Amino acid sequence: MDYDEVEGWWAGLTYTLGSNFDNPQPGEIGRISADALEIVMPTLALQNSNGAYSILDIDTEPDEEVLAWRIPQGFQEGNHFLGFRILIPNGAFQAGSGENFFPIGTGNINLRLTSLLGSGPERGGLVGTWQNGSGFSATRVAFNTSNGINDEDEVSILPPGTHTHYNWIFSEPGVYKVNLEAYGRLANGIDSVHPFTLTFQVPHDGIVSSLNTSLAYDGENWELLCRDLDASVTY
Repeated sequence: MDYDEVEGWWAGLTYTLGSNFDNPQPGEIGRISADALEIVMPTLALQNSNGAYSILDIDTEPDEEVLAWRIPQGFQEGNHFLGFRILIPNGAFQAGSGENFFPIGTGNINLRLTSLLGSGPERGGLVGTWQNGSGFSATRVAFNTSNGINDEDEVSILPPGTHTHYNWIFSEPGVYKVNLEAYGRLANGIDSVHPFTLTFQVPHDGIVSSLNTSLAYDGENWELLCRDLDASVTY
């Protein structure tokens, strides 16, 4: 997420074409705006997620295998590795979140979840993001749609130059349009908000245990429709 005092807000995916992520050379940064981006979950993302469900307060049996699609907080070859990088000028924003801001320090912005749309949520799919605890730091849950969407679904206090990673989880196959808002209070006291959407494509796991089939005719062509009864997906 970027903010420029002349150009305004920008949100999307940035990536490096070189090998040095933290100090890329000129011309090595690629940028894709959020409205032109779809993140497709790879096969490796489908994992036993019983522990993640307990973090998100979803009831499971201790020895139950619960499959869900996950993006880990740490790098895993063959899976996505997503982080938040904040590029805003020092002092452009006040410091704080919610309704509480103060004109001190270098300032910060915040990121809140506003709604969740798509075929994944329509079939009961949940989204969660969290940071693993370590040492004396507790696990930090940011987004958790198992209890709806409320003021707690937020990544707060993102200062200039922040680079931080979160775990992501999607419980059902389908399309997830994760609607977000970057917001903050500018140094002049004016609140500034930038809505954007991250789109995730969560494919079926490739295993169909039971299905119904039918033929459909569109006036010119016949199509065979296969409906997966367990996942409520039609192909």
